[in-house]
Amino acid sequence: VASSRGHLEAARGDMDEARRSHRAAIDYSISPVDAPVIAQVLVGMAEISLLDGEPEFAAVILGASAAVRGTEDLSLMDGRRVTSAARTAVGDERFDAAYERGLATTTKQIGALVGVDLPELTATAATT
Repeated sequence: VASSRGHLEAARGDMDEARRSHRAAIDYSISPVDAPVIAQVLVGMAEISLLDGEPEFAAVILGASAAVRGTEDLSLMDGRRVTSAARTAVGDERFDAAYERGLATTTKQIGALVGVDLPELTATAATT
């Protein structure tokens, strides 16, 4: 719910509230160490990066989201939308390279990227 609210606030242009909502969603997802929820919330953080004018960083976070989940979640409409916008903004080659950097991260490194202390979910990064 907090992550969805973050997407809504971003669409409304209230970036401060979007950040607060996504940050709350990350906090909620960490306590049960729920990888799919953490992955979904990372999509929200990618949207924030995209809207902040950092589409290449958004691609890194999207790759990290797939790494946490173990694969990209094609059922997540927000993920498809943010991915498409980031890819359009930087082009296929730069997007793919940034996404691969995200895939190669551990959850601890992902947390450091977005400023959150995430638990280590696996000993190695996920690949797709």
